[in-house]
Amino acid sequence: MEENGDKVTCLQFTHANLSAIIEDEKVIIRQNFLQGLTLHLPRPWITTNAYAIGRIARHDFPRFWPDLVTQLLTAVRHAVELEQGGQDQWLTENALIGLSSVVKELSSVKLGMAVSAFHQVVPPLERKLILGYARDFQVPRWRI
Repeated sequence: MEENGDKVTCLQFTHANLSAIIEDEKVIIRQNFLQGLTLHLPRPWITTNAYAIGRIARHDFPRFWPDLVTQLLTAVRHAVELEQGGQDQWLTENALIGLSSVVKELSSVKLGMAVSAFHQVVPPLERKLILGYARDFQVPRWRI
């Protein structure tokens, strides 16, 4: 954000404003947003961070951020492993909030490469989440 007197101008990740933020800065911003999910922050901050990840994903997935879903799944898996090791569940909740925000944004995309890319990641994503749920809550496999 830049402050101009009384006005605050937000630089956005939009196709109309691609030159507003150079690609190197976008990479750093993407990394920092994902890293923000690993911080023990109040829920409104995590939700806002997750919303920002989703909005950026809507414009940058898959062309500029092809490994986004993989990064989020890795974050969820890592958080669940830490939780099973005795750590508090906040990290798992943060990762799932981020994943939920991205899935929500990408599922509303109507045109472009994001649609086909999203449809390719949904079946494995769905399978991993269902199996993870079954494992964590000890649901018999025949009921899945």
